Amino acid sequence: MPLAGRSAAVRITSQTATSSTNEAATRSTGPGASTTISGQVQITSTARRQLSPTGVHTLWRIAAGSTTLVPSTDYNLNLVQGIFDWRTGDPSTGTYQADIEWLTASNVAGGQEWSLSVDQEAFEVTEFGSSGWRQYQPNLAGATASVDRYWVDSSFLDLIVADNPLFLIELVVNSAAGWKYEGFARIQQDSINTAVDAIVTESLNLVIDGQLYFTT
Repeated sequence: MPLAGRSAAVRITSQTATSSTNEAATRSTGPGASTTISGQVQITSTARRQLSPTGVHTLWRIAAGSTTLVPSTDYNLNLVQGIFDWRTGDPSTGTYQADIEWLTASNVAGGQEWSLSVDQEAFEVTEFGSSGWRQYQPNLAGATASVDRYWVDSSFLDLIVADNPLFLIELVVNSAAGWKYEGFARIQQDSINTAVDAIVTESLNLVIDGQLYFTT
């Protein structure tokens, strides 16, 4: 039996986004209310939080009987979790709605094991006077993931040959607590493994396309 709460989920996102206007969004404020010290506004529907990377997304504030477009310079957009994350301070009081293009996603069956590696590149910036120790400056961050599953069909090969679309990958640490890593990803390698005395398995190596997020 697998340990309670453990799961590996690869979800294939739809290739055509669904447009939605006046989508309800929830405002939260202050430290502890988000992953940053600032506040945020998040799409209320959990089924519509995966936003299209190529879509147009706008946020509207309703207060005192009027509707105002929130400048995009006020927030950073988390496409994976449907969050308008304020760059500084908190969102103004009021009710929020968004015009979004969201993606549906379906789970891939047969997952049995996953691993995740997050890397931080570094430039060497050693100078004279470093007392013999190398010194480094952070550069770009990136991540790769692998998921092992029991082979079901050739769908992943077909997708790679077609156009290798974006996937939404969810790597769940504890499903009961809602702990998971999330990000858009593309398949880097698809390996099929078989033996005369074993069940056919498939190993997917994926490269995270953009930022990787952790949800609690």
